[in-house]
Parts: sequence; C-alpha cells; structure tokens
Amino acid sequence: MRRNRGRPRKPGATVVARDVMGNPVGEPIRLGRRRHTLAAVMARCADPRRPHMVSVHRPGEPVAPEDHTVVLRAAWATRLVRPDEIVLITYIPLGGGAGGQNTAKQIGSAVAMLALAVAAPYVATGLLASASSATGVMLSYNAFTAAHFGISAGLVVGPTFTRERTS
Repeated sequence: MRRNRGRPRKPGATVVARDVMGNPVGEPIRLGRRRHTLAAVMARCADPRRPHMVSVHRPGEPVAPEDHTVVLRAAWATRLVRPDEIVLITYIPLGGGAGGQNTAKQIGSAVAMLALAVAAPYVATGLLASASSATGVMLSYNAFTAAHFGISAGLVVGPTFTRERTS
C-alpha cells in the first residue's frame, strides 16, 4: 500500500460551465485524480435539458472553445479526460426570446404590422373625411394635416403598444 508521505495530492481535472458570452454558470467542479471518459463527466456535470458544446483544454491553453478543442458527442465515450485537463461546457442559448411564441405567429404579426403601416395614411384620410362629413365640421388644411398625422400614428403605434403591454 502506497502512502502519501506528507505530499499534497495533485488535483484532478476541472469542469467549468460557461454561457456563450464567457460568463460562469455555477462553480467549477473538481474531479478525482483518476481518468474519466468524457461521457461519464458529462453525465455527472452537464445539464441535459440545455443545449451545449464541450471542449477539452490542456494546461496553458486558453479556455475557450476552438475548432481543435471541441469534442463531438460521438467521441465522448472513447475520449479520456486526463487529470490535468480542463473540460469546458459552453451552454448555447435556446433562442426565440418571444416568451414561447411560435415562429408562424411572429411572422404573421410582422406581416400584419407592415400592412397596417402601409395602409394607415389612407385609412386616416378616410376616417377624417367621414368624420368631417358626419359632423359637418370643416377643418382647415393645418388642422386636417395634424389630425391626419395623429390618426396615422395612432393606427400604427396603438396596436403595437397594447400588444407589448399585454404580453
């Protein structure tokens, strides 16, 4: 049986999790001194619900994913992690940012807003003309222009404002 004889044990591999901006996600995890397969390390340390990529770095290398350091999932079972290496898990954002809206709804909303922006000046003119004839009020050119711009802006901005406020 070997004894340590007062010498400090060398640390094992380190697992670091970061987001794509390089910000740390959680604390680094120190593994034991023995060798591990990358698949075992990932099963223990990575969040399987979040998409991620894995890179393995030797001492002295910059700890950032590069072409030669990224390990594909197919090679995880055979790739051994040495005790002096650093395993970097980079979590990739899920995308969207629309609070769960589907893509078809986003595209339809964008097309509707564009159509409303194109039609707003014509609709505003029609609304002003019908309101003027219904009430019998004659507007001067300046008043008509100001009302026209106000109604046009209200038609374009109003639905956007209320949609943003309700979601």
